[in-house]
Amino acid sequence: MKRLLLIGLPLLVLLAGLGLAGVNHHFLHQIRSYPPVTLAAPFEDPRLIEEFALEGRRTPADFGVANWRTERYASAWDGLTLEGWFIPARDTAARRALVFAHGRWSNRLKPLSYLTLWRETGLDSLYHVFLPDLRNSGASDPAETGMGYEFAEDLYFTLRHLHATHGIDRFAVYGFSMGAMGTAVLLDRPDLRAGLDSLGLTIERVVLDSPLSNVEASIRRGAARQGVPGPVADLALASFDRTIDGYLPRLRLGALLADPPCPVLILQGEADRTTPPAMLDAERPAFGPAVRVHTFPGADHVKIYRHPDHRAAYTALVADFLRRP
Repeated sequence: MKRLLLIGLPLLVLLAGLGLAGVNHHFLHQIRSYPPVTLAAPFEDPRLIEEFALEGRRTPADFGVANWRTERYASAWDGLTLEGWFIPARDTAARRALVFAHGRWSNRLKPLSYLTLWRETGLDSLYHVFLPDLRNSGASDPAETGMGYEFAEDLYFTLRHLHATHGIDRFAVYGFSMGAMGTAVLLDRPDLRAGLDSLGLTIERVVLDSPLSNVEASIRRGAARQGVPGPVADLALASFDRTIDGYLPRLRLGALLADPPCPVLILQGEADRTTPPAMLDAERPAFGPAVRVHTFPGADHVKIYRHPDHRAAYTALVADFLRRP
């Protein structure tokens, strides 16, 4: 019996370790990767049909835009090809662009309805619009997204593309969910800021709708809901941090927006179950004075603009913010 115990206990420890390693690998894969949402999916997948709420509308033309074109460009550091729609302003001499940044499980189609806001408020005379598919989305190349860390690089190369192709040098970025996290990282990462500065490119305004406000807290929340043991979550987070250059401690809005280089407007639904308001509230004390937060009762994740009680107020807030000199 003693011999069996001596043989069996190490074996059990080994098997347990292999099991934890397997769970860790699976959970890490969930953090970094997800199946791309193609441009066809929002019209075929019942869940996405409801989530995107496009009602069959597929292009800017379906939102009253007559002039638009598809453009392809590189997110050069990872050798990826991205694709997006460029929509020129009514004033073709405009030097500003409004760049939308969709979230996880999404693509350029999700922000299409915001073209109505752009047109109805006169922002279409001030801003060109660019609707990109960030990596792993739509018609862009599949790749790991790093919970928004790599989205920031895609946004960086998007601004460079718009400058090289259209001579645009001033930008507003409008991010949703994980795209909002990527937008905040773009404001914070020294290498990205230095690259923009070297080209004379300026981000003048940022809107963050339903932002992913704390990556680690969100991952731990997801782990608890899936029944992932704490030690496994710890291992996965440590592994994930190594893949994003040790940036995980800064992937929270309190750190990223402590001293942003431009005004930031945060729009948060109080009924948001995906990026809950309590998570944002925990970050708010660290925000710099350039950050404004507006909350909307009863509104869920990335659905504030669609909410009949809030559409007018949301529109006015965003239009006034983006129209300021």
